Amino acid sequence: LWEHSVAVGTMARDVLALTGATDSEGAYLAGLLHDVGKPVTATMLLELERQLTEVYQRNWIDSGEWLEVIARVHRPVGVALAERWQLPPAIVACVRESQEYDKGERNSFANAVCFSNALAKKSGIYAGKVDAEDNDAIIMIGRSVIGISDDILRTLTKGLRERVTGLYD
Repeated sequence: LWEHSVAVGTMARDVLALTGATDSEGAYLAGLLHDVGKPVTATMLLELERQLTEVYQRNWIDSGEWLEVIARVHRPVGVALAERWQLPPAIVACVRESQEYDKGERNSFANAVCFSNALAKKSGIYAGKVDAEDNDAIIMIGRSVIGISDDILRTLTKGLRERVTGLYD
């Protein structure tokens, strides 16, 4: 999860920097926090599972189901946390939805995070299931909305795993 978040933050910053936007560092923070509800949800599930295991002496759910539960419920948890922290609305929007583009504002944090999230998934930096067809469509739409050329796309994705390794240790 942390590797994915660092990859999304790094690419979101780079996307905006390469397209000439002024606040690329804000996009880095938005990318880092876009899945902030996942560790909170995971912690809650782990505690519940620990309690159930003590009482019933068996595991609650398998790891695949565990990841699916987190995928289904982490957004509202993350939004509640981001709002409680009083994060800027542009960052809360990235936590709320990182799979839809804001076609009215080409260089928004939301667009950079949505695009970078899909690129990180395509690069294999993600824990969970990825619908490759949907993810490729998100990338294609993002290239159009943001205006990403083939050269910029290659620059963004070249050696991504190596660039983020070590940043989260």
